[in-house]
Formats: sequence, C-alpha cells, structure tokens
Amino acid sequence: MKNTYQLKGFTLIELVIVIVILGILSAVALPKFIDIQSEAKASALAAMSAATKEAVSLQHSIAVVNEADGGLENGYISDGILFDQGYPVALDFDVPFGSFNQDNDPDSIPEILEAVNFNLKEWTTAKVINGSEGSDVTRELYITRSDVLADGASASDITATNCYISYDSYLLIQEPPVIRLVTTGC
Repeated sequence: MKNTYQLKGFTLIELVIVIVILGILSAVALPKFIDIQSEAKASALAAMSAATKEAVSLQHSIAVVNEADGGLENGYISDGILFDQGYPVALDFDVPFGSFNQDNDPDSIPEILEAVNFNLKEWTTAKVINGSEGSDVTRELYITRSDVLADGASASDITATNCYISYDSYLLIQEPPVIRLVTTGC
C-alpha cells in the first residue's frame, strides 16, 4: 500500500528567495510611499492656504460693503469675526481682546479660521500677538497639520518644521494680510 500522505513544504532556499524578493519590493516601494505622504501634507497645506486667501478676499469685501469706512477701524465685527484694518484678525477674541470674548466668541478659534471654516481638528495652530512685518505690528497665526506637530506647539516649533502656513494681519496699516505657504519640510 502506498502512503497517500506526503509532507510537502517549502525548502529553506525557497523561503530565502521569497524573503529576498519581499525585501527588494519594500526597498523600492517604501520611498515612494514616504514621498506620497510628503506630497499629501504639502497639498493639504496648499488647499488651506488657498482657502485662507479666498476667505480674506470675501471677508474684506463684506467689510467694505457693510461699513461706511470699509470696516477699516480696528475692532469691527461681522458675523462674529473680528477685523483689524478691514481684514479678519489672525487671533481669536480672547487674545488680546478679552473684552470681546464675554458672550460673543467662546470658541477660542482664530478669526481667520472661523472665516475659512475648515475641520480644525486636523490642524495645529500657534499665535503671536505682537509680531512684525517690516516695521509694522502684526497679529500672526501659524498653521500646520496635526500629523506634523501635535496641539500645543509654539510658533517657533511650527516654523522649524518648514511645513506650515503663516497668516500675518496688520494692526496699524491698511494692508492685506501676508499669507505664506512653506512646504520644503513636508
């Protein structure tokens, strides 16, 4: 009688060949995967930057139409968004405008981000109250993805990533905010 049960398996050489092939495939695919992640982060920042620019333009138009002086005085409020010089402020009402926060704006979201209306859980932000653009005083907001830095990061932490957006709104001069997109570190 013949034994119908024969043990079959892989030889050691076959297993080594499969492991080598998998190693070669992962060495080729891994850099492409990492590059795709980098491109995705940069694309998300570019989308946020474009949305911010559009929100600035729209909100400025609203201020010009609704106010005799074009909403150019500091402290103008429209739809719960605080303006300086006719543009949404980079900060929230809490900082440094504590008197505005009592009943008007309890969410602590920077004014420009209220205008952009993005899902802010995906973003990390940091504020600078008295920054400068040239010789002028600015209110600054630094934005990066939360998968780049966790919440609670400082402005210098965010800029060190070279993967961020900055929004500098002027306090004293009537100029559009400066919006920078930096993606060299994404």
